[in-house]
Amino acid sequence: MTPSRFSIMMGIMQGFVNSFKPIFASYRNEIVLLSISIGICIASAVLFMQSNTTELKDTAVYPVAYPSQNVKKTPADMVIDVSGAVQQPGAYRLPLGSRMEDAIKKAGGLSDSCEKLFFARNYNLARILTDQEKIYIPTQDDLQSGVFGENTHVLDYTLPSTMTSAEDPGKINLNTASQDELESLPTIGEVTAKKILDSRPFQSVDDVWKRNILNVNSFEQVKEFITVN
Repeated sequence: MTPSRFSIMMGIMQGFVNSFKPIFASYRNEIVLLSISIGICIASAVLFMQSNTTELKDTAVYPVAYPSQNVKKTPADMVIDVSGAVQQPGAYRLPLGSRMEDAIKKAGGLSDSCEKLFFARNYNLARILTDQEKIYIPTQDDLQSGVFGENTHVLDYTLPSTMTSAEDPGKINLNTASQDELESLPTIGEVTAKKILDSRPFQSVDDVWKRNILNVNSFEQVKEFITVN
């Protein structure tokens, strides 16, 4: 019976293994130590690769979320109340540093009910405004009814830079009065007197009301005792 190819191959392999038996017998201890060393090297390599993978995961960069900070910002604008003889009365938002002229334009300009000469004499279009300021432009009816008055000024053209006021004797000049003199006026206390001193100069007595230094009731009680020049 002819042997199969599988039997032949098995015989060859068995012969090949048997040929190494004398070598294995002679170097048995060395082969065992070499096998152990190879195993240790393989295990160390596996552990090293695993540690590097873990380290990469631990050191991954993630976006850092910082808590929001409440930064106090300086307001970039202000609100002014404009009413009276203007086209569109109301509260308007204006940039800081805006002037009287800007507020009047924002309100649509002066209306037909405005007394233009009175406005020109008593309102400074170049004046810088402050936040929460109230601007009231009197109408012709306001002037005719006496709700608003006006100081009489005498211009000395021999000295163009000077302007004197024909003020009544006994009245206190808001532009020159001392702290004590101002406190002697009705409804004027220490705090209000200090505000008047800090707000000088005044173009007219109405300025203490227009600039919100005095309210309407206080102004009505004190207006007969004050003047400006």
